[in-house]
Amino acid sequence: MAFHVWSIITNRESLWVAWMHSYPLRGRTLWNCKPVTNCCWSWRKIIQIRSEFRRCIWVKLGNGNSTSAWYDFWCDGGPLCSFLSPRVITRAGFGLADTVQDVYGDGTWNWPVEWRNLFPVINQLDQLHCNPDTSDRTLWKVGNNLTDFSSSSAWDSIRNTEADVDWVKIVWFSQCIPRHAFNMWLVMRGKLLTQDKILQCDLSRRKSMNMMCCVLCYANVDSHEHLFFECGFSSQVWSSVRTKGNMASVDSKWRNIVD
Repeated sequence: MAFHVWSIITNRESLWVAWMHSYPLRGRTLWNCKPVTNCCWSWRKIIQIRSEFRRCIWVKLGNGNSTSAWYDFWCDGGPLCSFLSPRVITRAGFGLADTVQDVYGDGTWNWPVEWRNLFPVINQLDQLHCNPDTSDRTLWKVGNNLTDFSSSSAWDSIRNTEADVDWVKIVWFSQCIPRHAFNMWLVMRGKLLTQDKILQCDLSRRKSMNMMCCVLCYANVDSHEHLFFECGFSSQVWSSVRTKGNMASVDSKWRNIVD
């Protein structure tokens, strides 16, 4: 869906984009287009999620010919429509369809004097200038970085990020086998459905589970700690391979091995 929004904003060369601009948009920008009740599912979904991606789509100004002066992000104080209402814009003699080029001329911004007093943020735009020799370039913003659009950049923009845990490289690395990595992630999170967890969660199975034990050593109910390093069988496996990882002096304890 982010790609569809990007295609419309950048006017990608395709029949679908041309149709969108000719019928649903009809000369308006995606940002100020109002949804209609009888629109198709895909268009309704694009309208619903456009606010999620609006802050990510920025324009690096060139000549300003293809950038909306009021609805696009092209400056840190924008979009200008966030504090300039349509009535204020039209009263000043501007049009809602004006581009940046339309409000810039002879090296200066053609703002009314009263705007500079009412909206001080307008004065900060004096440091920006249009370059008639270059075209505007639409970019995707991830944090403070502007890049070309990609699925990964869109994902990085909308996902919630947290600091990496200390064991992240044990699970995820360039040559990892995805299935193994996923199982290892479950192990590190303590989420495998081991017998001790089943006994805690499913009371109806306690009677039958009480007759069960570790299928490798038959000495105890299996758990994350027992299954991998405390079990007699897995302990022997660990003892035979730990020297390959220069961990011969590490005890057969889960926390010690992870550390």
